[in-house]
Amino acid sequence: MTFLKSYVNVMKPVAIAMDLLQGDRACFIGYVIPTVMDIQQKLRSMRVDPAVNPLVKALSNGLSTRFKQMFDDDCYHVSTMLIP
Repeated sequence: MTFLKSYVNVMKPVAIAMDLLQGDRACFIGYVIPTVMDIQQKLRSMRVDPAVNPLVKALSNGLSTRFKQMFDDDCYHVSTMLIP
């Protein structure tokens, strides 16, 4: 049960972010960078059971790898600043 509670605590920010980014009406490309940065910050600040540390590291590395192009591109930064 301790492992499952830790797993849920780690995956909760990811699930909330996925719901936000999959929105039909009020989702814009400018939400991607702040949302990913928020997840990374929450993962870094979490104190979790050592059994889920590999999950936290994998999520952090995966987000950094997957969204590296967006973090490096100025167009995405401009769209983040201009969210309607």
